[in-house]
Amino acid sequence: MTKTELYVPRKHVVKPICGLGFGGTGNNDRCDVKAYSMVPEGMADIHINQASAISSRLGEEVLDGHIKRNLGLGFLVISDGIANLALWGGKFPSLLNQSVYSFDPKVKDRFGRPELKRESLDESGTFCCYEGAIVGHESLAWRRFLFSPQAQADKITYLEDRFMGVVGPH
Repeated sequence: MTKTELYVPRKHVVKPICGLGFGGTGNNDRCDVKAYSMVPEGMADIHINQASAISSRLGEEVLDGHIKRNLGLGFLVISDGIANLALWGGKFPSLLNQSVYSFDPKVKDRFGRPELKRESLDESGTFCCYEGAIVGHESLAWRRFLFSPQAQADKITYLEDRFMGVVGPH
């Protein structure tokens, strides 16, 4: 941001959209994530059809090896032309790995889905301060999962534990 640019902070509304599965059909190539809509207060929520279209594209990225699925569980925040995918795992199961994509909802691929452009985390950053509320909730939900027996029921409990609220100055 240059000195002449003015940033006007606004409250953001966070709502769960749905649970999404993408990638392959087996345990080794599928991802199950919680999708969130995060928009400035007063603006329309991200529609489930847009979230499904974005997850379809992200599934291709997983299958093509552009996204490491790690443990195959995580969350996706869609806001203001950004799809921020966070998947748990890697060298340690407590690590959160991100893939950030930008998109213009008006620009579609041949299947009618938004064209996604992968962003460098060095350039785009990881999470904005509003997404921090989601990350805090998800970190706690993930710790509960890690300390559980990690059975299928525990996975479902994790995927159903979703944040919702208005994120502002407090």
